[in-house]
Amino acid sequence: MSIIGIVGLVCIAAAWIPPTVKTVKHGFTELPLSFLVLTAAGNLSLTAYSILILDPIYLTLNALALLQGSVNLYYRLFPRSQ
Repeated sequence: MSIIGIVGLVCIAAAWIPPTVKTVKHGFTELPLSFLVLTAAGNLSLTAYSILILDPIYLTLNALALLQGSVNLYYRLFPRSQ
């Protein structure tokens, strides 16, 4: 069963890589602020929950999504001068 979770983890985390790389490369993101705030809040909550239930796959997924989403949120709030 854990292989299904690992495959899901890799797919979801990999989906965040292209927009995050683009954001860091360009110094800004066009992703909507509401989307970034809601996903960051959701991933923070789910990361805390996965710690409580001691689920390493869920914890890894949500921690990675929180990290990548936070990078995008940072550049949305503080874009680099162009």
